[in-house]
Amino acid sequence: MFEGKPDWVVDEWTYGAYMATQPDPMGEIRHHWNTWLQYYELENIASVGLNTIRIQIGYWSLIPLVNGEPFLVGAFEYLKLAVTWAQGLNLKVRLDLT
Repeated sequence: MFEGKPDWVVDEWTYGAYMATQPDPMGEIRHHWNTWLQYYELENIASVGLNTIRIQIGYWSLIPLVNGEPFLVGAFEYLKLAVTWAQGLNLKVRLDLT
């Protein structure tokens, strides 16, 4: 996500600050969220006998932002979809809040 960005874009905070200056600040991150996990991948995980997946998500996706924090929000909707998929495949989900 940080490739092709200025050198100072090194984490989610600076990424959000940079993207806020772009014509379509949410376009790139929405594409990322739409492609980072696909249903067939969970099917493959379940088919080999694994029973748990780990999903990393920023804490800012779960709580309101304060004091002008530049994080890009919206990942929670994708998290809910992934949990629904996992539940349908009898997979447990371990959340990793960053």
